[in-house]
Amino acid sequence: MFKHTQSHFQSKIANGSAIWNRLRSNMEFVFAIPINWDYTQQQIMCQAAIDAGLFPSHKAEALLHFVTGEEASVHFISAHSSVRHWLRVGSTFGLINTGGSNTSSTLYACTARSPNVVLQQIGASQFVQVGGAGVDSRFQQIIRAKLATSRFGDEETIRDIVDAFEKKTKRLFDGTNTTSVIKFGGIRDMDKAVGIFKGQLTLNKQEILAAFDPVVGDIVGSIRRLMEGHHPQYLLLMGCFGESPYLRARLHQFFGSGNVEIVTAEEPTEKAIA
Repeated sequence: MFKHTQSHFQSKIANGSAIWNRLRSNMEFVFAIPINWDYTQQQIMCQAAIDAGLFPSHKAEALLHFVTGEEASVHFISAHSSVRHWLRVGSTFGLINTGGSNTSSTLYACTARSPNVVLQQIGASQFVQVGGAGVDSRFQQIIRAKLATSRFGDEETIRDIVDAFEKKTKRLFDGTNTTSVIKFGGIRDMDKAVGIFKGQLTLNKQEILAAFDPVVGDIVGSIRRLMEGHHPQYLLLMGCFGESPYLRARLHQFFGSGNVEIVTAEEPTEKAIA
C-alpha cells in the first residue's frame, strides 16, 4: 500500500519525486487500531512496520502513532461536519458507529484540544449485533411471506427485490413515505393481488417500518444503556447505516427532546448503507 501511495504521489504531483525524496525520512505514520488493544499488540504492529521498511527501529517512537478506530471517527466527523462546536474542552459525547452487522457505542469527554485532541473514555462501551444488514434480512422475510402464493415468490425474484430495496428504497426511506415502490422486473410482470404492477412492487409504510423498527429499536436501547448515569451533550453518528435518514430521524425523536444534539458527517463514510 505504501509503494502504491508513493507511485501515485510521484505521478500525480508536480515535481513529486523530488518532494517525496526530500520528505521521506521524516514521514509519520498513523495506525488505527481496535479500542481494546494494549501495549503488546501495538508493539507487534510497530515491529511489522519496521520489518516492512516504513522506518528504522530507532525512529519508531517519533514516526509511529496509534489511534483507536473510535478516535479516528471523531476526527473524521470533526473534519466533515458542518457542526463544529461539539469538540471543545469539557464537552461529552457518545460516538455511535453503526455498520452492516453491528453497532458500537462509546462515551467520551474531550479533555484537551491543543496541541492534540485528547479524549477520555467514560464508562463501558456498548455493542449490539445489529445494523443495516439486519434491515435487509427482515425485509426479505416480509417479502417472502407476502409473495408466498404469488408466481413471484421464487428465491431469485425475492433476491432481486431485496437488492433493489437495498440500493434505493432503504437509503431514501425517512419514515414520511406512505408507500414505497420497488422496481425489480419488466412491464409484463403483473400480480395486482400482491401489489405488483408492470415490474414494480408497491409496499405500504407499515411494511417498510416492520423491516426497520426492530433494528432501530435495538440501536436505541444500546444508546440508552450507554447514557445511564451520564448526560452527554452530543451523539456522533458514524458508519454506513448511520447515513440512513430514518435512523437519523428516530434518534432525533428519541434523544433530541433531552437536549442531546445529533451530529453527523456530511461526507459519506461508505458509498452504500450496508
